[in-house]
Amino acid sequence: MKSQVEAINDVWKKWVDKKFSVSIAVDDYYDEYILFEGETWLNTTTVIFKNTTATRLKLLKAVQKAIKWSNIARKNHADTSKSLGCFVGYLGKYGEKNYMCLEFFSARGGEQTNLIITMMDCNNQFIKTTIYFDELAMKKMLITIKKIEGKFEEARKNVKKSRELFK
Repeated sequence: MKSQVEAINDVWKKWVDKKFSVSIAVDDYYDEYILFEGETWLNTTTVIFKNTTATRLKLLKAVQKAIKWSNIARKNHADTSKSLGCFVGYLGKYGEKNYMCLEFFSARGGEQTNLIITMMDCNNQFIKTTIYFDELAMKKMLITIKKIEGKFEEARKNVKKSRELFK
């Protein structure tokens, strides 16, 4: 998934677009990773997770809950901010971790609802980004998460074929 999502620029005091993408990787040892990349304007924050059913399910449920809460907030003219959980990602060779936290936000009597993703890069703790997904972007994210396992099946086949070709 590659898309433009929004972020608040504190200097300009306005909403601007940021790039955000979700991709996968399978290495030669069949280790599987899910990568989230978010633009910071100066750099890109990369958060990496080992592919597990538990991680994908937790992510799926968080996004589903954000969509559900968007509808509830809109119908009830509610303002709120609720945590949807944090993910601790890949441990690098020096023990560094990366983080991605999800939060639901509703303002202006439920007219504005967002899934907020805050990311911190494992290679540099000062590379952080916060990205706001409106309801349309939340739905795109949900579709992407549902497609991840199928994409891993394709990637596994490609790695196997590559290993057989280049013995």
